[in-house]
Amino acid sequence: MENMFSMAMTKEFLSTLNILAVLVSTILFFGLGFVWYSMLFGKAWVEELKKHGVTIKDPDQSGMIKAFAVSIICSFLIAFGMAFIDYHAGVATWMAGLKMGIAISVFLGLPIIGLGFNWEGKSMKLFMIDASYTTAGIILSAVICGVWR
Repeated sequence: MENMFSMAMTKEFLSTLNILAVLVSTILFFGLGFVWYSMLFGKAWVEELKKHGVTIKDPDQSGMIKAFAVSIICSFLIAFGMAFIDYHAGVATWMAGLKMGIAISVFLGLPIIGLGFNWEGKSMKLFMIDASYTTAGIILSAVICGVWR
């Protein structure tokens, strides 16, 4: 069996990559974050952060640009990573994308977030808000990048 990181496999993946799917997934993941942290859970998120001594201030223009840039880059990396995983796992249906997204979230996303929360002493409520956003975004990316190949 050929190593998935071999030059031939990498070239094959890149030659078949649907960059539009990755870009749409990136934009939707980013947009989901806006909805998640403003309309859906904004008030609860800010209240929980305050309990931990974190105050959300209105950022100046350069702060806002930096925050958006980092969010877009991270969303892109997740979408590209899901396209890579979906490709190598043979994900081609929405159900397979859903299962892959759940698996990646449960076995990678949630534990990674949990490690930070554990040592930072943040609340379970804050963990649930952040972790559920990450889970929803990973699943969204897995489905889009798996189906739209």
